[in-house]
Formats: sequence, C-alpha cells, structure tokens
Amino acid sequence: MTLINWRGLAIFLAYYGVGAGSIALSSHFHPRAKEIIRKAYHLMACCSAFILLFLFDQWYEAVFTLVIFAGLLYIVVPLGGRLPVIKRLSIGRKDSLGEVLAQAGLFVITLAILLITIWGGLGQMFKFHILVGMITLGIGDTAAALIGKRFGRRQLKLPFVDRNKTLAGSIAMIVTAFGSITALLLIFTDMPLMMVIISALVLAVVGTVIEAVSVAGIDTITIPLGVSFASVLLELLYNLLLG
Repeated sequence: MTLINWRGLAIFLAYYGVGAGSIALSSHFHPRAKEIIRKAYHLMACCSAFILLFLFDQWYEAVFTLVIFAGLLYIVVPLGGRLPVIKRLSIGRKDSLGEVLAQAGLFVITLAILLITIWGGLGQMFKFHILVGMITLGIGDTAAALIGKRFGRRQLKLPFVDRNKTLAGSIAMIVTAFGSITALLLIFTDMPLMMVIISALVLAVVGTVIEAVSVAGIDTITIPLGVSFASVLLELLYNLLLG
C-alpha cells in the first residue's frame, strides 16, 4: 500500500499553481474586483475535488495529497506574504493573509472529512456525493455572494438567518445550485429525469438554507458537509424505494 500517488499529486499541485497564479495576475489588473477575485479562488478550490476523486485510486491517497498541499500552503503563503507584491494580491475579507490561511484550512479539513467518511467509510460508489457538496459550495455560494452584493436590497428577516443574507442572494444560490446538481446527476448517475429534478431541488434547498444560517465564513464547512450527506441519504432512500 502506498500513500502517495505521485502523478495525482503533481497534477493537483500544478492545478493550484496555474489556477492561483492566473487569478492573482487578474487581481493585479483588476484591483477593485476583490469579491470576484476571492470567489474565483473559492470556485477553483472546490473544483479541485474533481482531481482528487477521479485521478486517485484510493481515498487515503487523496487525503495524503491534501495533507501535503496544506503543509506547503502554510509554508509558502506566510513566506510570500512578506513580499509587497503578494500583500497587494490578498483576497481575504479583512485583506489578511491570515484570513486566507484560515479559510483554506477549513476547506482542507472539510474535504478530508468527506473523503474519509464518504469515500473511505461508505465506498467508492458513494464518492460522487462529495462533488455534489463541493459544487454547491463552489457555484451556489459564489452566486449567492456576488448576486446578493450586487442586487440584494431585501434582507432575509427570518429567525436564525444571518442578517447579511438577502433574498436575491438566496434565489441566486438555489437556482445555480439546482442547475449544477442537475448536471452532475445527469452525467454521473442513471436516475430517471424526474428523480434527478426532485433530488436536485431538495439538495439546492438544503444548501440554500444552510448558507442562510451560516455566519462568519462557517459555510465553508456547513454547505459541503450538509449537502454531501443529504445527497447520500437521498441515494439510500432512492435505492430503498426501488427495493
């Protein structure tokens, strides 16, 4: 048994190197578009789940790759943060590289939990559900943030809902999450179209509710965990109904 898939590790690190470098270059030419840049990093990170799930044969290889990546991240970013050019590319809400590392750490931990519990605990046939949670976070949460900031006029004045959440942002999330999850279900499963639509709608609503009640960036954890496990439960229920 080997813990390292060198080819997968190289591709994973190259993906982040090229992706982060391209986004950083864009931020240099568009310094005022900080929220868009921040969400671009956010989406790039979520899409890295595709590499872990399809280029690695074993869940522990994917987890070990995450460990190596996190170690490099916590070395490279603080060192790079000493350079003025890197400081100007900061994309944290508080313009702090510490905020970037904190969010990256939460993301790595969340993805590792999903890999261990779903792929490692339930088996390879269930690993697709990790994508459902990650894409809901990557696309849905990004749409909620950008649309909410641009067009959000009416806040969601509901119990337990973050006062910063808006109706426009929640609508954007449920629509984009529904479309993304529908596409994933059509590509990776053989579910009937009606079940695909129902499942995607349920999961989009779950993700939107979780996003609305999550505060202080905790949705990096709550959305992928909640949606991924809800997706697993829906598949188990679907299989149970089929007998």
